[in-house]
Amino acid sequence: GINDAYTSATTDKTLTSGGLYGQGGNGALSAVYGWSQSDDMRHWLNEDGSKYRMFADRQDLEDDVENPYWIINKNKLQDATDRLTGNINASFQITNWWTVSGRLGIDRYKTSADTYTAPGGAVKQM
Repeated sequence: GINDAYTSATTDKTLTSGGLYGQGGNGALSAVYGWSQSDDMRHWLNEDGSKYRMFADRQDLEDDVENPYWIINKNKLQDATDRLTGNINASFQITNWWTVSGRLGIDRYKTSADTYTAPGGAVKQM
């Protein structure tokens, strides 16, 4: 008999509280906790489409606490996995007391991960 299966899965994610893994910035949940209660975090873009910065006149961009809406809408993480599984088995009865069987199987997969940090974000240059 022959069996096979192919699956393809893509997962869109957002930065977690771990942020950008030591490169500055922060994750969506930590950004919610770090955002000023007196400022509306839904105001994350200026009218010209640039990023709204709460403390633009007081600190460098790389030291900003990133707005959660910016993180979710601009900074993208994605995993993609393609997987192929299958097997073939055969059985031959040579005589009434002797049967020869064989099996062959495969399980191959390829995973890729991408991280995109939008220009204008709070990222420390390395």
